[in-house]
Amino acid sequence: MKEIMFDTSKVTGSAMGRNGMSYCHGMKINDYKHIVTIFPFNSKGNATNCFIDIPRGHLQEVIEELTRIAKETVT
Repeated sequence: MKEIMFDTSKVTGSAMGRNGMSYCHGMKINDYKHIVTIFPFNSKGNATNCFIDIPRGHLQEVIEELTRIAKETVT
């Protein structure tokens, strides 16, 4: 399990869960047998009431797309 916290002095992410929008200050990534699950953290450092499951068979595709996006220049 890996926890990644964002530098919220620059930008804050967001997450949509069962109870509406939440600020996203980081994420926890769990590695299960066939699934990788991402849980957003709110401003209190708690996991929000939402998650994303990514099947391992599609993980490389997701990584490649995120890498492509990360290389783009943001202005």
